[in-house]
Amino acid sequence: QPAVKVVDLGGNTITSVNSGNVTVSSAGLTPTNGSAPFVNGVATFAGLSFTGLASLYSLDFTDGTFTVSNSFTLTAGAATQIALSTGNGQSATVGTAVSTAPRVLVRDASNNPVAGVSVTFTVTGGGGGVTGGSATTNASGLATVGSWTLGNTAGSNTVEATSGSLTGSPVVFTATGTAGAADVLSKDNGDAQTGTVGVALGTAIRVKVVDAFGNPKSGVVVTFTPAGGSGTVSAPTATTDGSGVASVRWTLGTVTGAQSVTATMPSGSTLSVTFNATATPDVAASITIDQQPAVTGTGNPLDTQPIITVKDQYGNAVGAGVTVTATLVILNAGGASLTGTTTVATNGSGQVSWSLGLAPTVAAEQYQITFAVGVVTVTSGTITIP
Repeated sequence: QPAVKVVDLGGNTITSVNSGNVTVSSAGLTPTNGSAPFVNGVATFAGLSFTGLASLYSLDFTDGTFTVSNSFTLTAGAATQIALSTGNGQSATVGTAVSTAPRVLVRDASNNPVAGVSVTFTVTGGGGGVTGGSATTNASGLATVGSWTLGNTAGSNTVEATSGSLTGSPVVFTATGTAGAADVLSKDNGDAQTGTVGVALGTAIRVKVVDAFGNPKSGVVVTFTPAGGSGTVSAPTATTDGSGVASVRWTLGTVTGAQSVTATMPSGSTLSVTFNATATPDVAASITIDQQPAVTGTGNPLDTQPIITVKDQYGNAVGAGVTVTATLVILNAGGASLTGTTTVATNGSGQVSWSLGLAPTVAAEQYQITFAVGVVTVTSGTITIP
């Protein structure tokens, strides 16, 4: 603690001075217990301390009449606080290190940097890891982790820097892991559907693009190409969204059977997936007579039975289960009627083979047979009874 005294011209202490005080001041510093009384010409300070930035200062002691100055060096006190310096709020590709290593600043109560303080950096979220997790502050009060590598899952990552009971501990650093390069293309929805020829499938065909760690990859352009005869897609390309998904609508071609669309990654990639669909016939739109009915005898049964095929608007056989009704058309005065089963369902090839006859029959009478599916009809050639 400093002590000052009152002296005469010869430097002798004037012990008779027992009143008054000496105060101390310094530009840039705040003193505590900065006053001391004279006792026998000497003023001795007790508990004098200063708060301020560490540096060299000039102290001024005065009793109001005389002033004496002395130099004084203030050094950092004990560490009391820790705070974030740099390295927060970064983004990096999953599985890679952030560009700026997290760094903290340790200071005393007067905000002076404190050297030699141990700081521990620990990953607390998102996976990944750090190197140099045990660090010590330098002369500037800074402690820096060696490196921080993010985890393999896109999203939030955190590291905490701790140092004892310092105010502000732990210091939390956050970073965002972004998906890596597009690595896997897979079918997400819409495969193996069945639909009507010439009609859009009920479910859009959808792909998903992820990186090597399974993180969805947005912004990837995927090309959708129908095979020959497999119809059209709503757009030749689609771009993946935030979930890594891209989709298009698929309108089937006009021929029944297997159809396909292939989805491929951007130019230069060999990744592709193929969607398959089965096209079924449209509703009945026409009837063709593959074999005309004819007689050479009495007409019961017909010697040549008719064979018909029911087709949709694109010429595809409608398949099994379509009901066809045969009706007799009398061209002259005859009074015959059809015998046999006149209402028959098509087989798997969209055809109907009949077992029809005419009874009773009279020579020279003429007839036709009309085949109908709802409002769709066709009429045979003339049948003449010999």
